[in-house]
Amino acid sequence: MKGHVGGILRIDLTGRSVTTIPTSKYEQWVGGIGIGTALFWDEIDKDYLAKSKDTTGFEPENVVCIVPGVLTGTLAPSGGRCEVCGIAPESYPRPLFTRSNFGGRFGAMLKFAGFDGMVVTGKADQPVWLDIRDKDVQFRDAKDLWGLNTFETQEEIWKQVNEEGYGDWYGASTRRDDGRTTQRPAVLTIGQTGEKLGRIACLVHDAGNAAGQGGFGGVFGSKNLKAISVIGTGAVDVADPRGLIEARQWLAKYGFDTDTARKKSMATSTGREFGNAPSDFDFGGEYTLEQGGRALSCFACPSCSRTGYKSTPAGLPGGESQCVEAVFYMGDDIALHGRTTVAHYIAGQSLQMYGINAYELMTGLPWLQTLAKKGLLGKGKKIDTDLDFTKTGSAEWVEKFLRQIAYREGIGDTLADGLVRAAAKWGVLEESLADGTLPMIYNIGEVHWGDEVAWAYQSVFHSRDLNAHDISKLIDWAAPSTTFSAEKAATTLARMGAPWHDPMMADRSEAGIYSEGMARCVAWGTRHVAFWKNSAQFCDQCFPSWLNTDGADQIGASPELEVKFFNAVTGEDLKYEDGLEIGRKIWNFERAILAMQGKHRDEEYFPPFPPYTSYVHTETPPFIQKGRFFTVYEGGKWIWKQLNFAINKAKMDEFKSLYYALEGWDGKSGRPTRKTLEDAGLKGVADELEARGRLG
Repeated sequence: MKGHVGGILRIDLTGRSVTTIPTSKYEQWVGGIGIGTALFWDEIDKDYLAKSKDTTGFEPENVVCIVPGVLTGTLAPSGGRCEVCGIAPESYPRPLFTRSNFGGRFGAMLKFAGFDGMVVTGKADQPVWLDIRDKDVQFRDAKDLWGLNTFETQEEIWKQVNEEGYGDWYGASTRRDDGRTTQRPAVLTIGQTGEKLGRIACLVHDAGNAAGQGGFGGVFGSKNLKAISVIGTGAVDVADPRGLIEARQWLAKYGFDTDTARKKSMATSTGREFGNAPSDFDFGGEYTLEQGGRALSCFACPSCSRTGYKSTPAGLPGGESQCVEAVFYMGDDIALHGRTTVAHYIAGQSLQMYGINAYELMTGLPWLQTLAKKGLLGKGKKIDTDLDFTKTGSAEWVEKFLRQIAYREGIGDTLADGLVRAAAKWGVLEESLADGTLPMIYNIGEVHWGDEVAWAYQSVFHSRDLNAHDISKLIDWAAPSTTFSAEKAATTLARMGAPWHDPMMADRSEAGIYSEGMARCVAWGTRHVAFWKNSAQFCDQCFPSWLNTDGADQIGASPELEVKFFNAVTGEDLKYEDGLEIGRKIWNFERAILAMQGKHRDEEYFPPFPPYTSYVHTETPPFIQKGRFFTVYEGGKWIWKQLNFAINKAKMDEFKSLYYALEGWDGKSGRPTRKTLEDAGLKGVADELEARGRLG
């Protein structure tokens, strides 16, 4: 298969050895989470995997797989994505196998160096960083890097590699063919939070790129691995270069070009339904954000969804941001000052420099503020802290708050292990779940059923908030629209929703969310995510492209675009449905690993720990956003309708059985059956599960 470059690095930190595994061994899994899952299964100690209730994820036995997609490093849109998987310390109530994802240059550079991925095993006896220069891989002493933040670490590694020069290998030349490059190494690193084994520690690359979910920064820290630096002078061979360029030109008519995307607002976006913010985030303050502009996009990005600051405060590092880290403190900043100030800039940059999961704190800070208002959190209170929560919004406050988490000082020592664990330790978990002030689903992330129930179901059946914007971009965020009807939304989902093509997949009515249509919607979504998004590695910010509001038929570029680019790069003749079938196999592989760890249907509720009668089951769920519309089939027609109803636990139990049957899983346990696994080519996995009594 073209798009692969031939080898997968195996790094043994304990023995400081480097070997190469032929990519052909894993080619059937394509890339990203597909190869990452298969690689993880082969490398992980099965006894360790089966004892997840007794582990932290910080043991040397844990392995971390870092795998780009087959499109990464090519001109295919979102050709900069890279997947990370392993046992996640952040998962609650116990570490579970999960995945994370980041963009930028790292995945492309890894392939330019000649590797389709890497797996890191063991633990170094002292801090090290990996120095990868084409096929040359060296273990470097990281004692001088330990204690530095993520930006400082990258700058120091850039400096060292540049000063060492290595003759013709790295220098001021644009002649890639003779082994030269003007590029700086792509560095994936941890900050102080990872060094202190924070469960909410990220892996950070450049600025604005982070593998946030899972706590893999803490796993790096536990392995004494400070950073991985890679620079390559090779290239990725594609099957049809002309077809790839023509596909890019074809995609531009849907608005997927940087200049168009930057200038158009969300309301007039032609194709980029998510992440296409107005050109300026102008709240009247000095430090506002601008879309695209000078920000460095991910490799081969067609639209550059990043945000750069109009100006950089003197004495502070400059760096672009995107998504949550750019705005998580903005509301507090505006509430205190009436406009944006340097405070939210410091907050966003500090999150990245310390390597802290921004998503966790976006949910966590309002919860902590609620505890303070209740009189439970504060100096001399039940939860004692020297942080004054009446002063949130200031730069001084957020600097102290984030530093405490990064260095495990004060309440930061508890918060570094994540919000749910903090709530449990402080004795406020049950009440915080019951009243909705801690809106957590299973382990991390928001409960999204109020925004998009299919997203929430996917997350419950997985081991993390699945970050499944795929369906939300059509069913939720496009609504209501005078130019795009509810019926059009339903038929568009049906067009993409193979193999069933059932418009009832879009029904979000009180009956519809427990229906076979919803089960099909969830099954389609998990398979689409597993293959097209996390294995081929199409970026969640841009794809799938559901809508084209400037087009006569209003239909976006998907699924034709995914097939065009995949086949041009790989030389395969893959159909869209073929990708979903590979996604089904990958999803069953992931689910089998979770079954090996003991995951059971009894855990899969909103949220799946006592008291089970939390706010999602009350008559008036407090967190549903007013004005939110959904597609509903009512009275024989499709309409946009505002919804606000409770989840019924008994009906959810019935729905789970319906979904498990659709996936070929055992109804009593929710685990894959032997037949399902063997049909996916996973007989050996089925044998291992059966030997441990965990086969469906």
